[in-house]
Amino acid sequence: MAHSPEELIARWRARPDAASTLAVADALRRARDPSAAAEVAGHVERSLASDVGVLTAAARMCLANGLLPEAQQLLGLGVKLAPRSGILLRLLGEVQLRRGDAERAEKTLERAARVDADHEIRAWLERARRSLPLQVREGARAVADHVAVAHPLADAPAPPARGDDDELDTSVRSARDERRARPREDDDLDTQVRSAR
Repeated sequence: MAHSPEELIARWRARPDAASTLAVADALRRARDPSAAAEVAGHVERSLASDVGVLTAAARMCLANGLLPEAQQLLGLGVKLAPRSGILLRLLGEVQLRRGDAERAEKTLERAARVDADHEIRAWLERARRSLPLQVREGARAVADHVAVAHPLADAPAPPARGDDDELDTSVRSARDERRARPREDDDLDTQVRSAR
């Protein structure tokens, strides 16, 4: 028997355990209620942050509701618990790119590609790489705006269509070479992985 999102939210508020949180996160991912999603995300961060499955479901819910900072926070917690999870790293890279940080998204998605050969990882990695020159030229806001238009949140994940990012400068190699010539800064995720080992 299917329950409405409102019924699931009421049940969850009465008993916000992991099982009811998973159910309400799934419902809110489909129903799109940003205020309820923010409430669930806050509870997950405070009370269920040791459950990778709940963190993943809540992050997906936040992503579907456009709550990118909350999604990034939950995914960061998840990556600390499961540093070799391809799905967590892929989602984190997607969120970073949607927030306009193509450089960090590229690093995260490269890590994801090393642990999982999923086509969605490769698609988001390519999108991040194609966005690097735009970030250098126009900044993070331009990248976030481009990704929001080219890959709206309502779209189901799919492999990249050839040419969907044609308006971006294709001189990715030169932008990457320029970045690599600079001294490497400590990557937050790599630091987290090393400290978790």
